[in-house]
Amino acid sequence: MARKQKGSKRNRTKRRSKVSNTHRSLIFAVIVFVLLGIYGVRLITNRLSIELPQEKLSSPDYSNIKKRLDNDLSVAFFRLGVSKGSVSSKMIHKKDKGDIEWDLSEMRVKLPKGVSDKDVESILKDAISNRNFKRKFKKSEGHAIAEIEFNSALLYRIRFDLYKGGTGRTSDQVIGDRDTNDIKRIESRHASIGERERLNLPAVEKEKPKVVIIVDDLGFNKDSVDRLLELEFPINFAILPSLPYSRYAAEKANQKGWDVMLHLPMEPQGTSGYVGDDAGDGALLESLPIKEIIKKLHHNISSVPYVKGVNNHMGSKFTENEELMKIVLRELNMKGLFFIDSKTSKNSKGYDIAKTLGMKTALRDVFLDQQSQGENYVNSQILRLVEISKAKGYAVGICHPYPETVRALTYMLPRINREVEITKVSSLLN
Repeated sequence: MARKQKGSKRNRTKRRSKVSNTHRSLIFAVIVFVLLGIYGVRLITNRLSIELPQEKLSSPDYSNIKKRLDNDLSVAFFRLGVSKGSVSSKMIHKKDKGDIEWDLSEMRVKLPKGVSDKDVESILKDAISNRNFKRKFKKSEGHAIAEIEFNSALLYRIRFDLYKGGTGRTSDQVIGDRDTNDIKRIESRHASIGERERLNLPAVEKEKPKVVIIVDDLGFNKDSVDRLLELEFPINFAILPSLPYSRYAAEKANQKGWDVMLHLPMEPQGTSGYVGDDAGDGALLESLPIKEIIKKLHHNISSVPYVKGVNNHMGSKFTENEELMKIVLRELNMKGLFFIDSKTSKNSKGYDIAKTLGMKTALRDVFLDQQSQGENYVNSQILRLVEISKAKGYAVGICHPYPETVRALTYMLPRINREVEITKVSSLLN
């Protein structure tokens, strides 16, 4: 019996040995499998880490970057007094580095009299303030060359040809020269400078062209009003009636000394994609009885405090109706309010009727923004507004409280203020 027990112990020992060997083999196989998996993941990760940056620096990114840069250069050229006709050549070269592609634009610009290379360098530095752009400036006799890079990609090379015999004065002095010339032209219409001195007449000062900016559609929310109130220059609040923040917007604008306007809802054309109800509560509709139209008009006016004038919200159908516009404008005239025709229809009768009634009135010249467009578009429209003001002495722009519009106004108003007077509607119409 004892021998049998010994034999069974040996068998059990052998079986345990076989089991432990099997376990070791399994553990070893698992370790090898895990190591191979880690190695494979590292290979894939390394490939991805090489490929991803190339996608981030692809051509579309450079295209968007150049759009922003184009806008900054437009501002710089404007401040330097460079007209479109002064850009004598513009060439675009396709450049690439590996899989990255971009456009290099080369330009040659003729500077007006009195603008120095220092002016160019200073104004470019101010206009292109983004630190991601690298600016290089080379001076030579008779010209200066500016190069603008982004991520080592040369995007712009601009040769500025100095005016021969230029004085090298600052851009502010150049603007002053232009002002002086305009003053002399004004003086010559009445009397020579010597005659004015002999007659002890006051010096004739040149008035800057006036620019009026009206912000429509206010009253929906508080944030847009607060952002606009941070602007340094006077703008005009066109406030929709009976909205949650209509009174708030009017009170805040009045506290700053800005003009408050009623943005009067009027019926749009069906072809515009809107219907009468889209103009909002209190909209004046062609189908309403005259008494109801007058009642709604008075209610809308009373819902916005400190109102000095009115412009139309939508209204492409209503403003074409001569009979109804006469009724509405007579009511406004009796209350001593001015009227700005937003010109949502080329056939609007508002401005002409207001003039006939002897009202203080003006037409919208430029819509500064569109919801589908961005900040660069607004900036270019503001420059367009300035050019119109120079041509006729004033210009009226209308915009909306979109975030990109507020950013554009914040950036552009201090810059255009050197050439124009940004003013209230009431100051323009006095």
